[in-house]
Amino acid sequence: MSTEIPEEGKASLFTNRYLQLICAISITTIVGQSMISPALPTIRHALGIAPDQIGLVITFFTMPGIFFVPITGVLADRFGRRRVMVPLLFLYGIAGAASGLAPDFESLLAMRFLTGIGAGSLGSLSIVLVGDYFAAKQRARVFGIRMALGQVGNATVPLIAGALAIIGWQYPFILYALAIPVGLFALRVMEKDEPEQGSSLKAYLTRTIASVSSKRILQLLAIPFSLTMVNHGINLTFIPILMELSFGASAVMIGVIVSARVIMGAVLAFNLGRLVDRFGETRLMYVAFGALSLSFAITPLMPSVWWLVVPAVLAGINTGMAFPSFQSVLVAEAPTGSLAGIMAANSMTARLGQTIGPLLAGLGFTLGGLNLIFYSAAGIMFFMVFYLKFALRYRKDKLPEHGQ
Repeated sequence: MSTEIPEEGKASLFTNRYLQLICAISITTIVGQSMISPALPTIRHALGIAPDQIGLVITFFTMPGIFFVPITGVLADRFGRRRVMVPLLFLYGIAGAASGLAPDFESLLAMRFLTGIGAGSLGSLSIVLVGDYFAAKQRARVFGIRMALGQVGNATVPLIAGALAIIGWQYPFILYALAIPVGLFALRVMEKDEPEQGSSLKAYLTRTIASVSSKRILQLLAIPFSLTMVNHGINLTFIPILMELSFGASAVMIGVIVSARVIMGAVLAFNLGRLVDRFGETRLMYVAFGALSLSFAITPLMPSVWWLVVPAVLAGINTGMAFPSFQSVLVAEAPTGSLAGIMAANSMTARLGQTIGPLLAGLGFTLGGLNLIFYSAAGIMFFMVFYLKFALRYRKDKLPEHGQ
């Protein structure tokens, strides 16, 4: 169902309805995690949750992706993107908004699980749409714009969510309902599905499993696993807890620090096409991982809450460059006809990292406190800088000739 759009300038690209849809889906799913982060301390106090259990609010949101993303990836390749994505948008919006009606912690976790079914699959399939609708030369730019607008949402929505959390812990969940009009927009924009012809389900699964299990793809999939593990275990879960326990920060103050990270990410992601043209995806990923390692290493050393802007900006460098650069690399490596399956495997490993990260961070908090969590994460990211050299050793970025 590939429909490549002719190459065009950045201004005209913004009028492209497919880019508008991809960004709308991405914004609603990306902010689905950050919008709750400033409210975690408020939720913890309102429902009487211990600090080492609050990460379950994130875990139950990310865990469904491990199981459902592979299924929706197969369905999207076999029966079409529209038939799969539109119902998922409605599920995400309705279940997410209804989470604010949960009477207790257990009910909240159940609603977070339902919301996560939609979130994980939609995040993966929005990447697939980039491969469907845009030519290879455009993808780094499109991934950058997609990430940048998602980060703009991440910069503003936590502030709104933090303000809503002051009124009551339930109110930030109302923002999930934004996915419902996005679902209606998808019904209008996406063409009617044309189910895959000419191959059996068995042949498709055999081809896709062979692609996913290839050495190069498996090596690449360790990258999103490590990134999401530390980002969800630290940035989304324990940065707010550190701010509350160490500095007594309010939900609004937490939102300000979160926004500093995502604003930096948005600026870099929006300019990713230009950065890739000059330096290539590989070099950008080295810088991004090194910046995140440094961010975690210095966080426990910050003397006041405002100093946390410094590690937040370093983490934003990673967000703005690492994720879209990696997505561009992986789409280029995916075999024809198995793109949704490969992206499902990518999302599955990312969701596994998102699920494990808060659990490991909670265990680290119990065993050694906040310092153990942040220094361990710094060590993991430092190791990944060297792992990138191994995983990307076959890749040579195509940089323009001097003066081109």
